[in-house]
Amino acid sequence: MRKIIIFFLIIFSAEPIFAQKWLKKARTAQVLIFAYDKSGNMKETQGFLVDANGTILTDYDSMKGATKATAIDWKGVERPIQCILGANSMYNIAKLKIELEEKNKAMSEFFYHKSFKAWI
Repeated sequence: MRKIIIFFLIIFSAEPIFAQKWLKKARTAQVLIFAYDKSGNMKETQGFLVDANGTILTDYDSMKGATKATAIDWKGVERPIQCILGANSMYNIAKLKIELEEKNKAMSEFFYHKSFKAWI
């Protein structure tokens, strides 16, 4: 019994080591979003890139009433939000677009596959 408990403790303690490879790639998908309304008030939220072309998903509430928004990626580069591709208040989700100089390799290699059939 003691050997079984030690075995499971070793397995569960080693799990974070194995998770670090995909976690480093997933970290590149995070963005910080600043949304400004017409009176200049700022709302801050987070979002994430869902493809290699600059599509971001974030919450609808922070984008409601915004006239300008910027996104800061994991490298600290600030990019303006070009447009809102879609929004849904019922599901509290907004789909935004930013311009990337180069395609995010981690996104294209890790998250996107041609067989995925999810649409947002």
